[in-house]
Amino acid sequence: MRHRLSHTDHDIIDSSLHHDLDRQKQSSSAPNQRKRQRLHEQRDWIILLKFGIFLFLICIATFLAVQIKRHRVNVAHGMLRNGQGVDVANSSDENRAHEESLEQWHQNEQSHGIDRESIIDCPFYGCPITATEVSQLNNSNAANALSPNHIILTHKSNRKVPAPVNQDRAILISPFLPEEHIGNHPLQQVRSKDNFLMGIFDGHDNAGGDVAQFSMQQVPLRIAQKLKDAIAMHPPNENQITTNNTLLDSNIVKEAIVQSHEEVDLALPTEQSIMGGCTANVVLRLGSTLYMSNVGDSFSYLVTYTPPINGLHKATNTRGNENSDQQPSLQGSIIIHHENTRHKPHLPEEQSRIKHLGGRIHIPQPPKSPMGSRVIVKSTFHKEDVGLAMSRSIGDFEWTKVGVIPTPDVNVIDLKDFFASRDVGKASELFVVVASDGLFDNRKKEFVTRQLARVLFELKDDAIVMDDRVHGQQREMMLEGAKKLVAAVSPLKEEWYRDDISVIAKIIEL
Repeated sequence: MRHRLSHTDHDIIDSSLHHDLDRQKQSSSAPNQRKRQRLHEQRDWIILLKFGIFLFLICIATFLAVQIKRHRVNVAHGMLRNGQGVDVANSSDENRAHEESLEQWHQNEQSHGIDRESIIDCPFYGCPITATEVSQLNNSNAANALSPNHIILTHKSNRKVPAPVNQDRAILISPFLPEEHIGNHPLQQVRSKDNFLMGIFDGHDNAGGDVAQFSMQQVPLRIAQKLKDAIAMHPPNENQITTNNTLLDSNIVKEAIVQSHEEVDLALPTEQSIMGGCTANVVLRLGSTLYMSNVGDSFSYLVTYTPPINGLHKATNTRGNENSDQQPSLQGSIIIHHENTRHKPHLPEEQSRIKHLGGRIHIPQPPKSPMGSRVIVKSTFHKEDVGLAMSRSIGDFEWTKVGVIPTPDVNVIDLKDFFASRDVGKASELFVVVASDGLFDNRKKEFVTRQLARVLFELKDDAIVMDDRVHGQQREMMLEGAKKLVAAVSPLKEEWYRDDISVIAKIIEL
């Protein structure tokens, strides 16, 4: 029987049908949704995988590029230094060894407290004294910085950016090469205890401090080893001993100094060599002979000091006068001798070598001084043209190809002839000065030298060392005088730039 459906029945049926259809749609769409979700997840994983592979390939490519660059730099480093090649495999081993040596040197400094303020462990050639930071100088640590016959000081720059880090290194080794290592001869009038080595290494650019540190460690070591080996190979010559009071011919010593500087330059870790360099100004006394070697634009010179004929006025030695603001003057007189030639690019010999190798030189035009000349290279490290203010240095690899070399000039001075030829009075004293160029930025050399002579000779005149109390008073006066010296060579205004300052002054006893 067929029944006609009312409107209410139609509504109920329609509602039921829609509900069933919805259930069917939901049941049929669930697998599709899960499938689509899985596809999305798979696609995300594929994208992540591809991105990871891409990053991995970039890392591999970067690593290979760095290794290739290091390999090329090591090869070029050996080939360019004096036109000689090096074994690349051995070079990398040597670099690692010297990097470890450099790290050990830093650890040795830290183990002794304040950096460069103490005597480090003594190697076979003697006990090095390194420079004391003036701002940290006091009675308790002044023994190494100030003695009756030497001054060794350093003072960091006042630059604000980057943070001031002293890149100067100064070292004094006295005595240098004791008798137990080089022996002595009965005919020698100057004993080995009077031998000494002193040096200033002024670093520049980002890694300049590390280059100076490495050089300060390695140059004395290599010189000492070469001299020790030379003494073993060459029997003492009686004529040489009686003439120069030394066991070695001066040409042998000179060659040892030159080779040591060039070897240190080759042994320098490549990264430091690219990112920095340093000067090297070394003075070596052996017997009656003084060897003054120089790489770069630091200073070294001899000085004769003659006290006043009528003696010193005691008023200058009083503590009250020392505390005055006025810088006291020297009562005696000084004469400067044998000043080294600073290696600047505008000098004819230096300019000829650099231009022959295709180097560019900037020389300031008058009225500016030619001492501001620069060797210009396109630096791969700085990504721009950079000027180097010297024509010789240790490190500075990017300047090697245009003729910046580590070979020192060595001036050989016979001290006996020096005194005889200049008719130096018996009362005169002789001392030698080595300093970084920052010491003379604001004061002339004569002014600085007079103050050094005053600290060495006139502040201790009436402080005869009879007991610890008097010795302490003498050191206190020298300490005050040294601080006044540094203050005197600093800019008049604190905001004006001051370079790192380092100086060694050593009395030479005959």
